[in-house]
Amino acid sequence: VAAAGIEAVELGQVPSGWVLSQAWAFDLAPQCTALSLGYVNAVTSGGAPGSLRLTMTTEACAPVLNAVTVVSRPEPLAVGPFTGTIGEQGASTTGWLSDGVTAVTFDTDLPAEDVTALLSSLRPFDTRSEPDPVDGITSS
Repeated sequence: VAAAGIEAVELGQVPSGWVLSQAWAFDLAPQCTALSLGYVNAVTSGGAPGSLRLTMTTEACAPVLNAVTVVSRPEPLAVGPFTGTIGEQGASTTGWLSDGVTAVTFDTDLPAEDVTALLSSLRPFDTRSEPDPVDGITSS
């Protein structure tokens, strides 16, 4: 991922009981690598929402990444240095963000308000750190 020039980010906060369960790199197109991080509710109870996926690439590959992200009725979204859109696609909340260096798409079963709060905690990806649990999100 670093060799592809991706300045990877991760969530600094997740709902209580959530964990980073998957991380994988793949090629979107020739010379366009992406990193995907999957977070899940490890203590699902009562049908509570329980997943969020972030996929990121370089700004140069953003058009390829954004082409596969469907955002119905998009609304503007700004979190930290990232700007983009957020919207609903069926039962999912989806969107994309960019800080001019890293392009990020996301999809989750959380409501837009909750995912916006989590996205505001985006920070550089560090395999040695774990996200902080936060209460007050729908699934916590």
